[in-house]
Amino acid sequence: MNEKMKINSDGAFTADTGEGGWGYVIRDGDGMVLYAGAGNLMRLTEATQAEVRACLEGAKAAAAWNGKCDSGDGFPSAGAGNGK
Repeated sequence: MNEKMKINSDGAFTADTGEGGWGYVIRDGDGMVLYAGAGNLMRLTEATQAEVRACLEGAKAAAAWNGKCDSGDGFPSAGAGNGK
């Protein structure tokens, strides 16, 4: 198994309601899914808030694996996750 991990994350936002959500998938260097998570958000004012939360939650979960993590954009990620 390749020691690197890749995080794909995304956030969603509905301006009419201020509601949204976040999600992420963590894969190993061979493309196998290691972990995934998602959640709901309320009282958002812009889409960027959901996107940042998705990145944060994915980074926190990746750190729980104690491996090398590459977010795919050149930025290392770290933290402890709560998704399933």
